[in-house]
Amino acid sequence: MSKRGTLIIICAALALVWMSASSGLAGDYPRGETKATKASPIDDCVAHKAVKDCMQAFEKAGATTSMVMLEWGTESITYSDDPKTVRKIHEAVDTRDAIFNGTLAPKDLCQECQVFMGYMKEGKLRWESVKFDNGALIITTSTDPEIVKHMQEKYQEKHQEKKG
Repeated sequence: MSKRGTLIIICAALALVWMSASSGLAGDYPRGETKATKASPIDDCVAHKAVKDCMQAFEKAGATTSMVMLEWGTESITYSDDPKTVRKIHEAVDTRDAIFNGTLAPKDLCQECQVFMGYMKEGKLRWESVKFDNGALIITTSTDPEIVKHMQEKYQEKHQEKKG
C-alpha cells in the first residue's frame, strides 16, 4: 500500500472516532438484552447475507483484507494496488451500505441482528465505512464494553471458521 493510502486510512480512522452515529434505521428493534420476536432464521437474515456477499466479493476480487481488534470495536481494512480490484471493493461496500442504510425490517433480520440494529438505533453501536484510493475501511465501535466484547467474539468465531 502506498504512503498516501496508509495516511488516508489513518485519517479516516481518526475521523470516524469523532463522528456521531447516523442510524437511518426504521422499525421496532429490541432494546438491550430483550428478546427479539418474529426473527428470520440466520440463513435468511438480510444483514448476514449483505456482510457475507461483501466479504465474498472482496475474496473473489483478490483484495487483501485485514481485521484489527480495537479497544472500542473492530476495524476492517480491504485494499489493493490494482485499480480494477479497488473498483470491485468500492462496489461491494456500496452495495452493503445501501442495504444497511436502507430500511431494514426487523422480520428480515435474525434475532442477533435485531439486537445489534437496536443498539445502533439507540446510539450504542456505530458502523461506518470509508472508501479511499486503494480500498475501504469499515469500522464498528461502541462505548459499551459488553457490546465490544460480543463483536470481537463474533469476529473471532468467523475467523476460526475460515481457518478450519
